[in-house]
Amino acid sequence: MGYPARQRQPESEKPPIDPTAITRAYERERASRQIREGRARARNRAHVRYYVTMLAMLVVVAAIALLILQETKTLFGI
Repeated sequence: MGYPARQRQPESEKPPIDPTAITRAYERERASRQIREGRARARNRAHVRYYVTMLAMLVVVAAIALLILQETKTLFGI
């Protein structure tokens, strides 16, 4: 069974345009842009934190390796 045909409203009876619709759409787009930019900044900070942490861990491991090497030389008299 088909759907009933749409009835068109005459020009004079069309609903009025909401005057605040443009402002609300602009504010909504602005908020979503700020959220997107905030996520991008957080992602960049996370990358920096990751690489700084990895560098610090590498330095600590190298320092421990040097201490172990030094103790081994002292212990065996090399």
